[in-house]
Amino acid sequence: MATATLDTLSTAKSLEDAGVERSQTEAIAVAIQSGLGELVTKFEFETGIKELKSDIEQTKENLTADINWLKWLVGLNIALSVSIILKLLI
Repeated sequence: MATATLDTLSTAKSLEDAGVERSQTEAIAVAIQSGLGELVTKFEFETGIKELKSDIEQTKENLTADINWLKWLVGLNIALSVSIILKLLI
């Protein structure tokens, strides 16, 4: 994850110039700086989406293979059942 930086001194000065008390400006700037560490970049977001799409596609392929296997087993079961029933009737 990329780290975003914030010039806390400049931010505090801008807030103070806007009329916010000095003690509050420093606290606000530090709070903003700590919150920036949790942001993700557009690249990280897009990479995560690509990974999710890949995982979904892999899961879809696995489910398709499992469904085809089940179809084959059901068909075999039906064929064996019919064979046994015919043997019993004949």
